[in-house]
Amino acid sequence: MSTDNTNPKDNPLDLALFPTLPAPWSSIDEGETWVWDDIFLIFQTRPKTIYQAEMEWMDKKPEDVIISYLYAISIFQCVKNENEEFSGSPFMVVALEQSDFGLQLHQMEIDGEDGEGSSDYELGSNMGPLMFGMFRGESHFNLGEYDGDESSIVVKDILIDIIKTQLNLSGEPKLIGNFEKAWGHPETGLPSLSD
Repeated sequence: MSTDNTNPKDNPLDLALFPTLPAPWSSIDEGETWVWDDIFLIFQTRPKTIYQAEMEWMDKKPEDVIISYLYAISIFQCVKNENEEFSGSPFMVVALEQSDFGLQLHQMEIDGEDGEGSSDYELGSNMGPLMFGMFRGESHFNLGEYDGDESSIVVKDILIDIIKTQLNLSGEPKLIGNFEKAWGHPETGLPSLSD
């Protein structure tokens, strides 16, 4: 069941609104690119957040992040003609995520009236449950807890099922290769990296 009636393809995510969003094209491996009708998907393993990627781009050390991702799929519109420019922003992201509640409490204490945080906080000291989440429009949706198999194959299938339901798609996506294969591929419509 869809969360709203608007077509998410018409509303790319504003990356500035979501510093905790998985950064597009960020993955600890080569990633995967899939095409499906007029969209393409990139499957990411342990992606950095937008905030972390921006800090690294500026040669700054990012602070600890409240939310981290085991896997994410960022979904983009295929570029249909050569006059159309690729925005670089996905219109939807689904992910298996986990919040660090210890860091959230620590940050609340720092922001409190006394200005003193907990001295015994350690990153990862109070991790919340694994959750499926979705970024769409101007919202981050919680799609429920997950305590199943954490292998990439199993989680990827679940994320693809979420996308299929949310976007009312039929059939299955087609793997075209790693992230690099997305660029210059006729089905994604993205320009070649060598252009």
